[in-house]
Amino acid sequence: MTALPSKILLNGNKVPATTHAEMRQALGDLRDFIAAFLGEDSANAATLRSVLALPDPAATGGGWVRGLFGKANAAAPTTKYDFTCLARAYRNPATGAVWASRSTAVISADAAVAGPAAGGRDQLAAFSSGFINLFFIVDDAGNERAVWSKNAPGLGPNPISGFSSWVYGHTVYWDGSAIRRCVLSGCLNSYASPIGLGVVGNTSGGEVVFSGQSLWPAWANRVAARCFSFLSANSGGGGTAVIDYRFISGYVGKAISVGVSSASETSYYNDDIDFPNLNQQLIVSVALTTGAPNLSAIQSQVSVTSFTVPNGDVA
Repeated sequence: MTALPSKILLNGNKVPATTHAEMRQALGDLRDFIAAFLGEDSANAATLRSVLALPDPAATGGGWVRGLFGKANAAAPTTKYDFTCLARAYRNPATGAVWASRSTAVISADAAVAGPAAGGRDQLAAFSSGFINLFFIVDDAGNERAVWSKNAPGLGPNPISGFSSWVYGHTVYWDGSAIRRCVLSGCLNSYASPIGLGVVGNTSGGEVVFSGQSLWPAWANRVAARCFSFLSANSGGGGTAVIDYRFISGYVGKAISVGVSSASETSYYNDDIDFPNLNQQLIVSVALTTGAPNLSAIQSQVSVTSFTVPNGDVA
């Protein structure tokens, strides 16, 4: 059985510091030891990932991240964000080679810095408004940086000189001059304040379709929203209604019953909904169920609070 590598190489206490080559050798020895212990061929990557419950590095187009946290930089909060991770698995798309890092050092990227440049954006021209993606990048010496890009998560950033491996980190919205304020945790993007999606007051029971193209990206997994609704009665008495939030037309999603019990009163409701991203839309239907002549107004205002992305992390 392959011997375990010296723990001094891995625990950060070696003097002089462990080199990139030494770390790669140590990780290779560790891999071979685990493979031998489990009775597996260390070249059988798919089986080892299954046994060790590790994600496939190619699953997100790059690799995967764990324990990601991102927030606005204190000095440049509108364009620059600071990131930390517990672990990152980079992948070189040309060779398929995977390089893992457990560095928890802060890595920053500023979307206002012209590129292609590590720590800035991957293009010379300023970004147009829309969603932009954060990619972590690493060079052959193990230097880790980050870059903003308009490219899709599975494509990776435009080439940055000296950096051949990358992993998709997260997604934010760029309004043309600033990042929409948010906090990034795992695969979750939480907006600093809810962003309005739409208001519906149609009481016929018909479906009203709201587009979320500027509120969550096409590759988002799930979306969360907050719904503020009210129901008002005239002097005739009370009444009830059902507000249905759907992600597939014609199918009941989350139905919320609302009502007002007395004449000339208004009832208010707050609800949170969570739904899968299908075509970047949410469908709302409002139907009066009792006392229709007594109801003078009904309305539901929907605001998006967060979305998740497929970066290999958890919320």
